[in-house]
Amino acid sequence: MWARSFPNEGTNSSLRTADLNGDGTLDFVIGGGKRLHQSTDKGVIAINGRNGHILWKIATEDQIFGSATFLDITGDGYPDVFIGGRKSTFLAIDGLLGTIIWKYQIPMDTTGPLKTAHFNFYNAQLVPDQNNDGLQDLLVSNGGNVTIPPDVVAGREAGVLLVLDSKTGNVLTAAAMPDGKETYMSPVVLDYDNNGSLDVFFGTGGETISGRFYRVTWKELMLGNIAQAKMLAEGEGHGFIAPPILTDLNSDGIFDIVVNCHNSTVSAINGKNDSLFWSISIPDTESNSSLAPGNFNNDGVPDFLLYCMEGKWPENVGGVEIALDGATGKVIRKYQIGCTGFSSPLTADLNNDGYDEVLVSVNEFDCDARNFANMKTRVVVLDIHRDSTGQLGDLFDFKNIATTPWLGDVDKNGFWEMAFCVQMNTSSAIELNGMIVSMIPTKIASTIPPTWGAYMGNKSDGVFINKRK
Repeated sequence: MWARSFPNEGTNSSLRTADLNGDGTLDFVIGGGKRLHQSTDKGVIAINGRNGHILWKIATEDQIFGSATFLDITGDGYPDVFIGGRKSTFLAIDGLLGTIIWKYQIPMDTTGPLKTAHFNFYNAQLVPDQNNDGLQDLLVSNGGNVTIPPDVVAGREAGVLLVLDSKTGNVLTAAAMPDGKETYMSPVVLDYDNNGSLDVFFGTGGETISGRFYRVTWKELMLGNIAQAKMLAEGEGHGFIAPPILTDLNSDGIFDIVVNCHNSTVSAINGKNDSLFWSISIPDTESNSSLAPGNFNNDGVPDFLLYCMEGKWPENVGGVEIALDGATGKVIRKYQIGCTGFSSPLTADLNNDGYDEVLVSVNEFDCDARNFANMKTRVVVLDIHRDSTGQLGDLFDFKNIATTPWLGDVDKNGFWEMAFCVQMNTSSAIELNGMIVSMIPTKIASTIPPTWGAYMGNKSDGVFINKRK
């Protein structure tokens, strides 16, 4: 339908959608950037979903790799944009005009929990109004120090959870990670009792640093002290990077928790009492990607696709795709397609047979030689039920490192479209030097929404409600 190129730019952000201009078509927002620590005039980009034209762009001091959250705080009836990235920068942008409403950047001379929060902002979640101004507020995490080499512990400051006033960007509360570790995880939050009292799920550690996965009450967070947060899972030599999925695994009406550690250990945890349903590890692999829930069999329990890499960071090589039975944790199917990549899979019933297929953006090249200059990328379709593979769209002479595609009905024409981002090949897998954002039509009727059509789900909140039990 359209393709838009951005020379000398790149991204580690994922596409998010909202109708920014009121024309009835969803538009796209993505974070951008040049090389690490370089300023750019396209740190945040809004793209017209109808024709691919740039609606607006925002200049930033460094890469914006977070994905957008939407909420109208100006009262003009159009969604505004919240997004963060490096240099502890978090922005509120007028979604219609493309102007900055406020910019929060943690000052270096702060004390208390914010003393260590001078690194990356991750994806924000909307939470109930905390200061009685009539607007939802924002929960967001800050952490990670890109300047420290793998396996080095010194200098890795404690990550921080913050609650920000959506109207002004003022800090309503801040709390440091209970184990003093860094964080790379976007938090997930849910009102378990439907009474406004939330539970917050967050993780610590990194690719080569041990970490833990926690659950804490909203009351503890708002008091600024999460030292007593309950640990639900632990990783030795690896942390928890990918956000969890909250979904009901045992049909008791209570959301359970499914999370993957960076060492490709997946744990399913009872949301009622925090006991372990099951856990499985995929040896000799690592995973930065979020799980994708779907229905791969007919037992009514959500199943999951884990996308992981063989080898050890930063020398990861071949891709491994594992379909897991949500009831037991057992492997349903295993595929080995592609090489290094850190985007997350999607799920949807593409052929209307009652079972979900998986869409995975994979890079293909000589994995062992690690010849990044000759990457090709495509979106692979895994039909778990029939144990077959296919492809959606073309094979491109580009790479996709961390951008998750988007699937849905952009223009309400009754058919799904797929939007994705590819980047120019360079000698380094993670180097940014030009990208193309594209949207392609499909002939797949959109009678129901995709099961998991975007990074962190259709609502970007990590919550999955299984409507096909």
